[in-house]
Amino acid sequence: MLSSGLVAVLIVHLLAVNLASAGPFVGLWLFWKARRNADRAAASAGRRLVVWSLAAVGVGVLTGGIALALAWWAAPGFFAAAGRLPASRYWFGGVELVFYAACLAAVLGFSRFEDLTHRRRFWGIVTLLVLAGTDLVYHFPPLFVGLNVLASRPDDWSGPVHFVQLLVDPQVAAMVLHFALAAAAAGGVALMLMATPEDPSADDRLVKSGAWLTLGATLGQLPVGALVLFHLPQASRDALLGGDAVSALLFGLSLVVTLGLLQRAASIALGETEPRGVRTAALLFVLIVLMMVVAQQRAAGLLEPGAAS
Repeated sequence: MLSSGLVAVLIVHLLAVNLASAGPFVGLWLFWKARRNADRAAASAGRRLVVWSLAAVGVGVLTGGIALALAWWAAPGFFAAAGRLPASRYWFGGVELVFYAACLAAVLGFSRFEDLTHRRRFWGIVTLLVLAGTDLVYHFPPLFVGLNVLASRPDDWSGPVHFVQLLVDPQVAAMVLHFALAAAAAGGVALMLMATPEDPSADDRLVKSGAWLTLGATLGQLPVGALVLFHLPQASRDALLGGDAVSALLFGLSLVVTLGLLQRAASIALGETEPRGVRTAALLFVLIVLMMVVAQQRAAGLLEPGAAS
């Protein structure tokens, strides 16, 4: 059984890896916009987002390590599942994290506004951001989602399991897509929060762009979330749909808050860019993640009964 402390660490971890996954791609769009429109505010926001992404991956690694340490006795099924993948997959993961950080550090080294006017430097930035983003998104969400699915359905695979086998599982694919949309929403929220100084009109445009990204990604999560629900084990699905009162309540509240986030993001996208509204959107996003994580862990029978109260 998982403790409330471990679940809290998992929530922070998920928020951090959401931002780290989306950051390079949103940063790529910002640098592209800066070059195309001679937009210094976009260039500045892109650099800040790269810094945030580096910080987020550091928080993600730290909280991930803490979560694994706390789960050593609490979730033996997860470690049994992890043992069925080749050890090289985990060693390679460490190299991928270093590669991600090195790519983003290099971007910071030559992504000033003046550098974006140089064709070769600009395409070097594009290449580094694409490599960093695809490196993180391809390897880590499918790996850890796959391990959780493998732990919940160990009999569906025989003997050692290969990474590609997990990738093609429908439940894993649906959950990874759901994660990718959540990451995109987190990237939009981050862009709204950081789009401040310099040219106020440009900042308004950046805030609106972040809101549109959050709005689109959150809308996309609704059908994908239904797909995830469909592929959950029967016991977990039943718990979320009323079999467990707390799980069902949290799940229902998360849907209500999601509607609130959609309304708030739409208002910002259409021009209500005041800082208070942006902070409200960010708070709603965090609440959705919190309630969804607790509801899912409880529905899966992993959370201690008193932890969510």
